[in-house]
Amino acid sequence: MAEVQVIIATLMRDTLFRTLDSLKRQTSKDFIITTYTGGMNEYDARNRASELADTELIAFIDDDAYVPEDYIEKGIKHFENREIMVLDTALEGAFFANYQNQWLRLDKPFLGVGTTLWVRRSAFNAVGKFKVDWGLGKKVSGWRSDTALLYDIIEKFGEKSYVHASDMVVYHPEVMKSKFVLEVEIEFYRKYKKYVDEYILPTDPRLQRIIEEYHLS
Repeated sequence: MAEVQVIIATLMRDTLFRTLDSLKRQTSKDFIITTYTGGMNEYDARNRASELADTELIAFIDDDAYVPEDYIEKGIKHFENREIMVLDTALEGAFFANYQNQWLRLDKPFLGVGTTLWVRRSAFNAVGKFKVDWGLGKKVSGWRSDTALLYDIIEKFGEKSYVHASDMVVYHPEVMKSKFVLEVEIEFYRKYKKYVDEYILPTDPRLQRIIEEYHLS
């Protein structure tokens, strides 16, 4: 049986073929791939796809990203430590629109950038998976649910359950298409204030402006 289930929530964009091609080139073949196109949003699609997994390890990857040949091999190696429940990686690409397609490296812990995220299925289920509507009772498309999952797992299992794998990298050559949704940002800050204050605000002035405008601090 494969050790890792790679889940790709996708709108069947052309970039998916590049993602799949990079996975076909992996040095480790101990994984299977599930693509999923349904659900209310990307996070609902990931949650639904996870129900099809029969592996303990799940790796979520966006359909507009791609990975080097040692991506799976290195990820499995990190999870040989049984304490590890969640893992994120470095990210390289031209993902910030205001940098005019400049190739950058984002390599900071506790950000939980969801272009890729690895979890143990048991921990993923234990914290209730990805947030889909943030309790707002309607369809939302914000992008904080990846980071929220990271913080939920740390809260439940402790900081030793998390590793930021700087030795792993995911490439994201295009500008990120995730949306900045005000209601999600407010709920994200209210629930994870202690983490946001320390790890998010120094790199995200947009959220700082919302905190000031809505008197959230």
